[in-house]
This record gives sequence, C-alpha cells and structure tokens, in this order.
Amino acid sequence: MTEFNGRQLFLLKDLKVVRMSEERFKRRIILRAFAINFLVLIYYYGFTEQVKQYRGLNKQREKSLTSDFILPYIKIRSDLFIAPKYGILSCGIRKSMSQLLINIMCLLHNETEFQNQNRSLNDTWMSERVCSHKDTHFHIPQNKVEGIPNLTKFAFIRDPFDRFISFYLHICKNDNGCWNCGDDLRCVVKNVYKSLKSYEKNPDESTSSLVDRHAAPISWNCNFQETLSQYHLIKIGVNYDQRQSAINELTEILKSNVGETFHGTHKTSARRKAEKQVEEDTIVRDYLHKIYFFDYLIFKFNTSHLDMKYQKLIHMMQKFKYNHSGFI
Repeated sequence: MTEFNGRQLFLLKDLKVVRMSEERFKRRIILRAFAINFLVLIYYYGFTEQVKQYRGLNKQREKSLTSDFILPYIKIRSDLFIAPKYGILSCGIRKSMSQLLINIMCLLHNETEFQNQNRSLNDTWMSERVCSHKDTHFHIPQNKVEGIPNLTKFAFIRDPFDRFISFYLHICKNDNGCWNCGDDLRCVVKNVYKSLKSYEKNPDESTSSLVDRHAAPISWNCNFQETLSQYHLIKIGVNYDQRQSAINELTEILKSNVGETFHGTHKTSARRKAEKQVEEDTIVRDYLHKIYFFDYLIFKFNTSHLDMKYQKLIHMMQKFKYNHSGFI
C-alpha cells in the first residue's frame, strides 16, 4: 500500500506539476499578448504624434524658407475674353501667347467681321481691330463670369523664367518701360521683386501697374485661387515647334496654323543673351526663384533648370501635398 500510495502520491504530484506548467504557459501567452498590444499602441500613437510633429516642424521650416518669396494667389487685374456662341472663355496671361489668344478669341467671338476685315491670327494690338478691350461683350469682367453657366475655360501658361525674359525684352529693353533700367537685367529683376512685394501687401487691381501685370506670378491671374480646377491649362514651350504643339491642343476649335506675332522675341540674339545671364547670374537667379517659386510648385513646371536647393524644397513641399489652397 505504501508503494501504491507512494506511487499514487507521485502521480498526484506529477499531475500538479503539469497543471502548474499549463498555467505558467497560459500566463506567458497572456503577458506576451499584453506586451505586443502595448507596443503596438505605443508605436501607433507615439509614432503618429512624432510624424505630426515632424511634419509640423517641416512646414514651419518651409514657411521660414519661403518667407521672403512672392506669395501665390494675390489677385491682379486679368483679361478674360468670351466667345458666347461656343461657350468658351479664355484668360489672357501676359507674355504667355496672350496676343495670339486675343486673336483666337476675337475670331471665335465674331468670325464674319474678323474675316471681312481680313484679320490674321498674327495681328497685334497696334492695328485697328474688330475686337476691343472696351467691348464688355468680348472683354468680360470677372464678376460677370460667375453668372454664365457651362463655360469651357482655358489659358496658356509658360515657364516662369522664360516668360520673365519675354517681359524683360519687350517691356523693359525695347520699350524702356521699367524704372529706366534699360537692358540692365539686375536692375529690372530687383525692382520687379520690390514692386510685387509692395503690391502683395496692399493688393488693388485698379492700381496695378503695367509692369506688375506683365511680371506677376501666373497664380495671380485669372482668379486662380478659386477657379484653377475649372481651367484647361495649356503649357507652351520656348521654341516654335513647342508652341505649335500647344496650339495643336486647340485644333478642335481653331483648325488653323499659327505664325509669329510682331513682338515675338524667342528667336532673337537679345533673347539668347538674356537667357545666358539668367542661367549664370546668381543675383538674377536668386530674385527669379523668389518671385516665381510657387508657380513652379502649383503648375508643376519642369524644375530641372532651377537651383538645386529650390528643387529640393519643391520636392519636399510636394511630398506633404501642397495644393492650390495650401497644405492638405
């Protein structure tokens, strides 16, 4: 009996050990599960908070880096042209094939009169014409556009540096219309920056100067802050073939070929000289980056010709999903 009882006692002890092992195993599982869940919670909430802080710091950093840039979406006087017969509205952005755009819209606005006067898409405003800026049925104010439904809207947009060179050659160098700077490109770009900064602080469309309207960032035009998503934006290049490609986007409307306008500047030796200075002059480039930075960001122009630090800043801001109304 003792042996039996001893054996029985041994079996009872063995069973107790087994049960204790099972309980320990269960506790380990519970503890491990708890630890894993705890780590997940810490990781999720802690990491998310770190990401938010990181993004906040980066946005503050981006804001400080761009504090002396010309801001986007400051309203300036825009030229809106309408062809009611076709339900088409275009916004003329100066130095972005605006002369051609006016001729296109004039043709669509009154085809019969345009043809009767033997007009051409290459005409300039130096000649008398059937369409006038004073005709409010053609050159329409922004406040009247909102009441017209189902308009197809388009605008030509152009690389900001290239557009600035065109403005400089036409308004400043040829017409000497820029603070008596003549062909001094540094003088021009410094004064443009100063003038736009002044307008930025106190925007008033009625007091904007000819220079301001020609040199202003693209985003200042067309009431883009509210209407950007409504427009078909056609990017135009620097040479004839690229411009012809842009016109081809409108072939469904135009069905015609396009040549040079009178004050076209993109093939001249003066343009090549200005382009070279824009490529090499660090002072000129610094001002141009500060004036047109947000145009490159908003309209997604090719940035390969920008200084590397600005390319990186644009990439960083795109990463945090900057859109036309700011960060999202």
